[in-house]
Amino acid sequence: MFSASWCKPCKEMKPIFLELEGKLHSLAVFGKIDIAVSPTIAPMYGIRSVPSLAVFHEGRLLKVFAGSKSVSALKKAIITELEDAS
Repeated sequence: MFSASWCKPCKEMKPIFLELEGKLHSLAVFGKIDIAVSPTIAPMYGIRSVPSLAVFHEGRLLKVFAGSKSVSALKKAIITELEDAS
């Protein structure tokens, strides 16, 4: 998840991200990037807004989900992206 400490929607997305991590921990590895701390990483992947959730498979960016989304919508989308990549 790409976020920033000053971003209110990012703070609202944090519990959703943590719930996703709990539900999908056996399928994926989750990580967080604060764009204020590491400002060069987001542009490398075309991240233009926060919060954004990027899905990678074997080091390749598959999809970026920008903005706040529900746990169920993100879970379904992540699983679909990973299944399509396999």
